[in-house]
Amino acid sequence: MKIISVQIYGFGKWSDASFELNQNLKIIYGNNEAGKTTLRAFIASILFGFATKRTPFEQYCPKDGSKYGGALKVETTDGRFIIERIEGDHGGKVKITEEQTGQIWPESFLEKWLGPVTIELFREVYFFDQDSLQQIGLLEPEELEKSLLSVGISGSQRVFEMQKRFQKKADEVYKPTGRVPVLNKLLKLYNQKKQAIAEMRSKTSIFNEISQDIQEKLESKKKS
Repeated sequence: MKIISVQIYGFGKWSDASFELNQNLKIIYGNNEAGKTTLRAFIASILFGFATKRTPFEQYCPKDGSKYGGALKVETTDGRFIIERIEGDHGGKVKITEEQTGQIWPESFLEKWLGPVTIELFREVYFFDQDSLQQIGLLEPEELEKSLLSVGISGSQRVFEMQKRFQKKADEVYKPTGRVPVLNKLLKLYNQKKQAIAEMRSKTSIFNEISQDIQEKLESKKKS
């Protein structure tokens, strides 16, 4: 599903505002308190529902008394649609309208288009902010390449940071030339035990040869 445009009736500081997003890459920028976070929250709210009274700190009731809600024009595998959500019970009233015919489609199609994506996953995967970009600027070229892949996959530095944490944990367990990590100690102990077993086998073989020689001599003496 691709978002083509945004139409806000009333949502936080935004009122009667629209944004075209029909380019492959769209950058939203502005000063602090310009409404960037509010716009992001609006898109998520149309797709997943408005915050309820149980979480009033997440609500974006219009400051000028406008109708609470708005619409997204989206492109899906089924065609182009307008997803409208306005104030109502259980996260708001949703209406899905096919752009070309004006036909109203069931709300279940929104669930189909979103698939397994939850609002938490949506926030992590489809958005990255200034903090993520500032962290990227501090990276070395090789780290930058990995970080850009991370941002593309998860919308944040999380994949890259998780990779570094896993590598650190791996280094604590084993290093090819290390002696301190746990696995290195165990490998050293294993090699020592292996060598001890080989020595015991060698000694056992000599013992068996001597025992057999003694037995043969005893039998030979008895016969004589």
